[in-house]
Amino acid sequence: MLVRVLRFDVVYTARFARPAYGFVARWVDLYAAIHARLGRFRSRPEDIRFESTGGQAHEFHVSCTSLPLDMIARYRLGSLEVWTRNALLTREPPALAEVIAAAIAAARDVVPDLTIESQTMNPMGHAQLGVPVSQILDQVAIGSDWARPRGALFTVSAGDEAGATVEVQPSAAFPEQNNIWASTILELPGSVEPLDAAKRAQSLVDDLLRRVHVDLDWGKS
Repeated sequence: MLVRVLRFDVVYTARFARPAYGFVARWVDLYAAIHARLGRFRSRPEDIRFESTGGQAHEFHVSCTSLPLDMIARYRLGSLEVWTRNALLTREPPALAEVIAAAIAAARDVVPDLTIESQTMNPMGHAQLGVPVSQILDQVAIGSDWARPRGALFTVSAGDEAGATVEVQPSAAFPEQNNIWASTILELPGSVEPLDAAKRAQSLVDDLLRRVHVDLDWGKS
């Protein structure tokens, strides 16, 4: 079955073993490191912004945006997040992994002993099916772990020390009977390299699509 992609996002999150207080003390150096590492992804100096809403250390938040690639990197005291939509994802791999690796490198330029305790890779998207969503939910769910009144929620193995939670339901953003929303949250240990994390996420999504005999049509998304 050919499925038309309406929107596809990925959110990568790295959680630090300890708060990165060096971000606060050396915020100018963090700006410089972010520009040095992420500038090649078409982020300009003015695209790096101080987003904190208050003056407390725990509120620290710096973002870096690349509008041409629909990408945002967010640096907080306890975590690093990279979000992207469509444009970056449809380039030749490992484009997403390169952005993540560069974002982590910028953080370690400022806090060299920064340790990542855990990571998540969350691909999610809206798509248009050739049949009503209700007809495909039974094929997608694995086992009997149902936790949503109109959809399916279940867990799958994703290799050593990794697991994933998959959620499927009708799309709220595109509310037609043939439109579906799906999310896969892949949990990984901090030792996994960004390229491996991206490959595992892609492999997991590909496996789930094969289960329901789906091919993706990216169209103009």
